[in-house]
Amino acid sequence: MQKINHIAIIMDGNARWSKTRSMPVFNGHLEGFMKLQEMVNCFIDRDIPYLSVYAFSTENWKRPKEEITGIFKIFYDGIEKYIKDWSKRGVKLKFFSLKENLSKDVLKLIENSEKIEVSPIKVNLGVAFNYGSRKEILYAVNNLNAAQSEINEENFSRSLLTNSFPDPDILIRTGGEKRISNFFLWQIAYTELFFIDKLWPDFSENDLDGIIAEYHSRQRRFGGRNS
Repeated sequence: MQKINHIAIIMDGNARWSKTRSMPVFNGHLEGFMKLQEMVNCFIDRDIPYLSVYAFSTENWKRPKEEITGIFKIFYDGIEKYIKDWSKRGVKLKFFSLKENLSKDVLKLIENSEKIEVSPIKVNLGVAFNYGSRKEILYAVNNLNAAQSEINEENFSRSLLTNSFPDPDILIRTGGEKRISNFFLWQIAYTELFFIDKLWPDFSENDLDGIIAEYHSRQRRFGGRNS
């Protein structure tokens, strides 16, 4: 059985989770953050070394100001509160973030969080926050041009924000939508895709195990043939 190294998740459905319970949107995003904590523990237990999550896209700035303020409060307070505990449990943080529109405080929090040494590392947690894949691709091209480097697949991958992570084996999107929404467009060329109707706060350990079991039942040929 092939080992799973990297699962990426589009954590969709927090606002709808709140709406169905007549709660403020903030509660859904807070519940979504707590679900992320639960999933990190699942990854540690299952020895899956890379987890990437889509937390806030460059397009999410179009949302109501009150919702954006709430997301940033959960992000900032949550990282500050749990970063030491995560580090003790072997969780190494990496942010896939474009700097535009982020405040100095948020950039400093990101920088300090990434500097924390973790040993041994059990899970590399990649957080796509203020991330958009098209902008990431332009970022990579500009870096290659500035360095006057040859543009090929290897150099391009090294120039992406995600360069320290392998390409995902599995991409999960919760919330019932069946689209990628500008996430990891380069990285998921051969990733197995799973679209789940459950909203992110309702996603469970059993759902994760079901996806892993189905993944192992699929044949991955990467354009080749098995016979």
